[in-house]
Amino acid sequence: MMALLGNSYSMRGYYEGRYRDKHKMEGQVELRQHVWKRNGVVVWIGAGTVFHKFSALRMDSVLPNYGIGYRWEFKKNVNVRLDYGFGKNGQSGFIFNINEAF
Repeated sequence: MMALLGNSYSMRGYYEGRYRDKHKMEGQVELRQHVWKRNGVVVWIGAGTVFHKFSALRMDSVLPNYGIGYRWEFKKNVNVRLDYGFGKNGQSGFIFNINEAF
């Protein structure tokens, strides 16, 4: 029941459950661009951290996140997602999913 950082919807590139604590704070900016017919691309950048109490929140514990992805519109409002996210210390991850992160 603890807050987890990283999954296929946010902070992509970090293994889910590797970072966990009582509280989580994260933010992400994502740009989706239609390219041609049913094809699109996405890029994102974000940051997040977990902490046990607000007084322990430190900037040096914030983890960066960025990545690139491909979208294929299977049908209206349903996309096939292929994302590759990067994190701190060489962490990275490939995500395959149907639907959007948000």
